[in-house]
Parts: sequence; structure tokens; C-alpha cells
Amino acid sequence: MAVTYSWPERALLAECDPSGGSVLAGHLSGRMPPAPGLLELGLALAHNTDPEVVWQHLVRVDPSVRWRLLPGLQDPRQAAQLDGVWPAIAEALVTAMGDQADVLLDLGRIGDRETPYALLGAVDLLCMVVRPTLRQVDAARHRLEALGYGPGGQGALPVALCVVGEGPYKYWEVSEALDGLPVVGRLPADAQAAAYFSDGIVPRRWTRVTTFLQAATGLVVALRRMAEPAQAARRPASAGSGRRSGR
Repeated sequence: MAVTYSWPERALLAECDPSGGSVLAGHLSGRMPPAPGLLELGLALAHNTDPEVVWQHLVRVDPSVRWRLLPGLQDPRQAAQLDGVWPAIAEALVTAMGDQADVLLDLGRIGDRETPYALLGAVDLLCMVVRPTLRQVDAARHRLEALGYGPGGQGALPVALCVVGEGPYKYWEVSEALDGLPVVGRLPADAQAAAYFSDGIVPRRWTRVTTFLQAATGLVVALRRMAEPAQAARRPASAGSGRRSGR
């Protein structure tokens, strides 16, 4: 959510985590009624492959913001209904958004059995969030292996790291432990600021949120810069950019 708010251009936040979406009930605190989202889009694309159907499933969160939301699954048991439809969802998002908006995908925990790998083929860059602890770095290594990364950090998909909070290891040690993948952002482990983005709980001091957003803005700048080569390679000579980013 902080990255989406910090995005300098129009963006679509697509909740594609198979374990379920959380923005409507979390950050928006139920201020908006349940809306058709990822599940309904997948079912619609199974019968109608016109990418314009995507627009029927997006939520305009607030007229004052430049981003829209594709609400995620309300029940993780619904993920099974999307088996075989993920490639169509990826193609529809890319085609429908084109150069109108960047697509920010929340993919949840990469490497789980239900990870929508078909979406990974459509992104320009994957950002993995990790804390600087042995437990989380070790877990990140196994999830990278699920993406096909081996010794030396070689993989088909560009991956960047975002380190959250402080720990026994420095950010550059995290990078070294994960085969030199670059740490492009560092976010504070501020529980009160995080509660605002995850559950809509406004902290007593708003400066906590603004400080968190400043860090998120630095992350966004680095992500956009790192994604540029992939965007240029994907961009047809006579078409728009079709920019995508994944998380």
C-alpha cells in the first residue's frame, strides 16, 4: 500500500495473493462494500477473453488518488477456481492497462504450492521483502530457488530486495547471502505506520506515516530505475510501454 501511494504515475494495485486480499477490509476499513475482483475477473475471462473486461472489476478507491484496486480473493479456498486462468489474467492485465497505468502485483509468499507463476512471466521486476535475520534470509533463499535461481543468483526474472527493519545482519550482508541480489530499498519496522497501511488505523502522530512514505518513495524510485531495461525490451516500436511491476 505504501508503494502504491508513493507511485508517481497512475497505478493499478492487483491483489493476486492466493491466500486472499485485504485492502477492502484492512486499509479501507470496510468503508467500501465488497466489490467484484480477482475471482470474478478470472471467471469472466474463462468465457470472454476481451481484456477490456478488466475495467469492470476495478475499484476507484478515491477520486483524489491516481490508483485503482483489483480486490483479491475473499476466501483462500477460492484460489482453486483460478487454476488454469492465471495466464489469461496476466495477458488481460498487460493488454488492458497498456501505457495507461503501471500494474503492481501483490503475489503473496513466492514458492507456495498455489503461487501464480503465470503472472511472473508478465512482470518486469519482482521485489522480495525480507527482514535482516537468518530465519528470513534462509526462507528467502528457498523461495528464490522456487523461481529457478541457483548459485550465483542466475535467473530469468530480475529480482530486487527490500529490507525491513534492523537485525543482526546489515543490508549488504543480506545481499551477499542471497547471491548478490541488490537491496534497492530499506523500510523502517514501524508497527504504527504499518498498521495504517494494513488496517487503516491512524497513528497518534501522522509523521510516522509520512516518514514511512518517504522510505517507500525511495524504494519506488529504485524499482522503476531497475525495471527500465525490461520495460524497454518489452515495448513494441509502435505501442505503449505496458509497464508492469510485481511484489
